[in-house]
Amino acid sequence: MQNSKWVDVAIVGAGLAGITCGQTLRQSGYTVAILEKSRGLGGRVATRRLMATCADHGAKFVEPQGEQTQQLIQQLCDRQLLQPWTAPIWTVDAAGTLTPTEPTPRYVAPEGMTAIAKVLAEGLDIRRQQRVVEIKSIDAQTWEFTTDSGEALPLQARSLVLAIPAPQAVPLLEPLVAKGLPTAVLETVRKAMFDPCITAIATYPAEQAAAWHRVGALQPLQHPVLRWVSRESQKRSMPGHEVCVLHSTPAFATQYIDAPTLETAGRAMLQAGAAWFPGMEKPQQLQLHRWRYGFARSPDPMLEPLPHAKTPIPLVITGDWCRGSNLESAVEAGVRAASLLEQWLNSGHD
Repeated sequence: MQNSKWVDVAIVGAGLAGITCGQTLRQSGYTVAILEKSRGLGGRVATRRLMATCADHGAKFVEPQGEQTQQLIQQLCDRQLLQPWTAPIWTVDAAGTLTPTEPTPRYVAPEGMTAIAKVLAEGLDIRRQQRVVEIKSIDAQTWEFTTDSGEALPLQARSLVLAIPAPQAVPLLEPLVAKGLPTAVLETVRKAMFDPCITAIATYPAEQAAAWHRVGALQPLQHPVLRWVSRESQKRSMPGHEVCVLHSTPAFATQYIDAPTLETAGRAMLQAGAAWFPGMEKPQQLQLHRWRYGFARSPDPMLEPLPHAKTPIPLVITGDWCRGSNLESAVEAGVRAASLLEQWLNSGHD
């Protein structure tokens, strides 16, 4: 393809795993391009802008989960992008008993959780709103990409990382079996399982929260509808209004995940939350988001090494679902994918 940009590594997906992989490779001297289907980046490290503030409608906070997240927390705190979150978090059991959770180090981003992704992505070539629907190996030397517009991208790469949920990777991988991709790689990716989640972001007048002062966040246990409710005003200043984020259970989300509109689901979630937060069923504004691949079910055992193939051209599949289902898993999976590719690129694919 004439006038194509040629890179060492193309990465499909700008979630934490993809960004971490790309940044690791870039810092090792490789040329990298990341293709992302949406306008944002960070995947489930997501922030919704509303009114004069924002709400985290994906990852709720950051906590030390291992070496990778400890380093990340330190890096972001040094840049004053994270701050400790000390608001009380309570659990509520099936009998309605509220119990405070043990205080543990938790951190939030005053500017929203996407600040994490933006830092990790600094200096990377990220092409947004590029939904890849087909990948091809050209003469067993380079990868080429077609988007949902039907056009081939002016980009060629000598290796590829798919850093997207496994169900989205499968249709990209299936045609490659005839080109030499080992069937075992495709079958490993097919086995990955995910649970859906519906998220509601609800806005209220500031005075509505007068009866909610005890709780910064609530974690219902064995509840049929909700698995998390948080007050975003406990994370950052929200003068004049209150914002709550509610996450559904997988079972509840499964009922509505393919519905044309999520309005009914959202109203049911607010009605459930009103059992603990009086007046929650009457928001000023309600926004809804469906996470079709909201929570990865941890592989057992976790995939080690990551699904990969050297033929027809170097390819690695990665994501938090390869290692677990949290931020530590995502960052670790990205680092491991970069390490594997570096070995191949340094050895001429042998």
